[in-house]
Amino acid sequence: MSRHPATSTIRIQDQQLGPPLAADSVSISTTFHAQNRLRDQPPNIVLVAADGVQFYAHLSTLLASSVNGFGGKLPLPSDRDALLHVPISSDIFNIILLTAYRLSCADFSPSFEQLRAAVNLMPMLGLPPSTYVTHDQPLYAVLLSYASHNPFDVYILAGSHDLFALAQATSSHLLSKQLDTISDEEAVAMGSVYLKRLFLLHHNRTKTLQRLLGVPPPPHEGTTTCGSRGQQQLTSAWAHTSASILWQIRPDLSTFAIQSMLRPVEAELTCERCLTALRAHSQFIISEWAAEKLTI
Repeated sequence: MSRHPATSTIRIQDQQLGPPLAADSVSISTTFHAQNRLRDQPPNIVLVAADGVQFYAHLSTLLASSVNGFGGKLPLPSDRDALLHVPISSDIFNIILLTAYRLSCADFSPSFEQLRAAVNLMPMLGLPPSTYVTHDQPLYAVLLSYASHNPFDVYILAGSHDLFALAQATSSHLLSKQLDTISDEEAVAMGSVYLKRLFLLHHNRTKTLQRLLGVPPPPHEGTTTCGSRGQQQLTSAWAHTSASILWQIRPDLSTFAIQSMLRPVEAELTCERCLTALRAHSQFIISEWAAEKLTI
């Protein structure tokens, strides 16, 4: 993604809304400036971030997007200028305001730390993350873009705000996570429900593979060269190999790895029917494992 500057600096005499400030110039959002036409009407309120950056917005949009009057600050008393100071840095507030307008912040290439800070501050301004981090909202896609590189932190953030869709999509990237390394602080942050779901995902996948490997290939009809005693060779070879795999079972074990582990069994067989039974059973296991649920 290309990075667009979030602010630009202009002379104060260019301002069209709000009282002049003391400095000779002021930083203004490149998206939320005085001439923006994000709505049918021109902006009618100026929001000033903690670092002085000004955002020109629409009062109606802010009130419609917030469940608590933007932190109880809106609407402003009629005797006050349409200017509101927000105790949030401009890089974080830019994400929040774009979210309130249901616009994507992707062009600004926010870091995950900025996104996390924005999501954590949204409830303070009356923007429920459960409303704005869903499949059909731009912020969901931006957060999900970090799932492959930073899945555990994304999962913790999702759990802390009960964002099931984001947590579910991210959980497939956590199959290799060593659960015994989760700290108390991380467990508390994600919450007991999402911690349990992650543990169950690992547990259920492990149990499924154990069950599949615990069943040997079915016997074939006896022949003059391979009767029930001859087929014991296949059963023994399978038991030996599956036992060695059981020691290496992980929730993220790939189908290719399982195929490679089972292949040596073929070298111990001389009966074509046994080989056919082995290959069919191995393929069944691979298919079942590939179909096993990858997410919470």
